[in-house]
Amino acid sequence: MNKVKAYIERGNDGTYGVYVDLDDNTLNYGIHGEGNTVNEAIEDFNIGYSEMKEIYGKEGMNFVEAEFEFHYDTACTTIDARVSEPVGR
Repeated sequence: MNKVKAYIERGNDGTYGVYVDLDDNTLNYGIHGEGNTVNEAIEDFNIGYSEMKEIYGKEGMNFVEAEFEFHYDTACTTIDARVSEPVGR
């Protein structure tokens, strides 16, 4: 399974976003998540991953499986950024 970096950033409005670098050609799709907390953003990211996998399956397209390694931006490291469970399928 491919290991892919996912980045967690805190927005100016205090919400969080998780995304993969689209310049990294490991995946054949883009994915992101948003939330009021780090965990909510990661949960939304996981939902997006599952939905993308389902769409690719329905369309008969090759889906590149991935395990995500999360990297926090500087603002996220100054808050309680614990993740409740590992991410990736």
